[in-house]
Amino acid sequence: MIKINLLKNTVLTSGSASQDQKSDVPNEVKKLALIKALAILALPLFIYSFEQVNLSNKREQLTKTTETLTQLNQEKAKYGDAAPRIERYTKEKERIDGEIEIIRTLARARLREVKTLDTIQTLMPPDAWAKKITIEGNYVKMEGYSSSEEGASNLIRALENSPFFSRVQPRRVAQEKSSEVLKRFEIEFRIGRND
Repeated sequence: MIKINLLKNTVLTSGSASQDQKSDVPNEVKKLALIKALAILALPLFIYSFEQVNLSNKREQLTKTTETLTQLNQEKAKYGDAAPRIERYTKEKERIDGEIEIIRTLARARLREVKTLDTIQTLMPPDAWAKKITIEGNYVKMEGYSSSEEGASNLIRALENSPFFSRVQPRRVAQEKSSEVLKRFEIEFRIGRND
């Protein structure tokens, strides 16, 4: 009878299988470690390459700007000492332009009152006259007399129909007796149509 020791073979077989598994596990771990290392290095490499591209663009811009500055300095050198005089005259011109604009604004404001009085005179009916006209900002207050019943109402209608005035409001119409019977009126209105 032959005796076979099966235990020994099982141990040997299981031992060789475990060695194969041990050799496979380190390869998988190595692959995983390599993938992680590449992932970790990919971000800094991407950022580095991105910054290199931006840096080259900025260097090109710096070169162009330096060339432009050099050209401008050469042109400035051609004019010599005229550049400070030109700057001084430019500042003087700006100051004078500002003063002229102030004068124009004042002239427009003064003309407004003159035009207002001219328009009122044009619209005034023959049987009415103004005693007092006060202009405050855009508002006009007028006091006057009329020798007829229709004088004040004709003036109010004319002011309402005028494109230069708005918000015409009669404040008071009263009858006064002197050598003749006169109607005294007070009217307020606004210069301009806006608002």
